[in-house]
Amino acid sequence: MTPPPPGERRVAVVSSAGIHRPEDKPFAWNDHDWRSFPREQRDFYLSHASTNFDRSGFMQDRNLYLPFDRLDELVDQGELGSLAPTAYSFMGGSGTPEQFLPHAETVAEAMKAEGVNTVVLAPV
Repeated sequence: MTPPPPGERRVAVVSSAGIHRPEDKPFAWNDHDWRSFPREQRDFYLSHASTNFDRSGFMQDRNLYLPFDRLDELVDQGELGSLAPTAYSFMGGSGTPEQFLPHAETVAEAMKAEGVNTVVLAPV
């Protein structure tokens, strides 16, 4: 598969930080489902539960787990075409690929419906 030229890329962000909106159900440690939220959303809860997870950087710069500001800069510079209106988060660090697969397929269909042809994975 040949990727589209950079200026035609519509980018979605997927984070494994267990991010959810205040009104959403928080992630539990063994959750394999996902949450979606508008890209413009600025108030998040970070429910990643690993004891080995240092949250200090996340408190200083949300671009570590949702790099919207950096991606907006690339769009402004013409390096990317546009950002998708929806972002997605999973709870990383638990489960097998097989447990995530049905949910990943659902998210992929939602992205296709928004014209996404490029995904930035923001792992934690």
